[in-house]
Amino acid sequence: MNEDEKWMQIAIYFMKSLSFDFAMSLRNQTHNLKSYNWNGKEVYYRTSSSDMTLIYEILLKSKYRSEYYFPEKIKPKVILDIGGNVGITSVYLASIFPNATI
Repeated sequence: MNEDEKWMQIAIYFMKSLSFDFAMSLRNQTHNLKSYNWNGKEVYYRTSSSDMTLIYEILLKSKYRSEYYFPEKIKPKVILDIGGNVGITSVYLASIFPNATI
């Protein structure tokens, strides 16, 4: 990724997250643990890591362009997040299915 593409990615992350600190974390190569407030939930991530990509793809993209789409009709009681990673999908699922056990 060239320098212009990196700055474009930072701009996109800033526009979607409305957080300058989150967007600039893309350039922080220390992999420090930081947090981002999404819909009142504190989400933790490592700077300049795949954690940030997951936050963008799962939480920040619009409903119909995000990584996952679930019809509003379904009302699961139990959800198994088998590939837990850092828990971004669990945070998303808890927000759209608040009555489910994850």
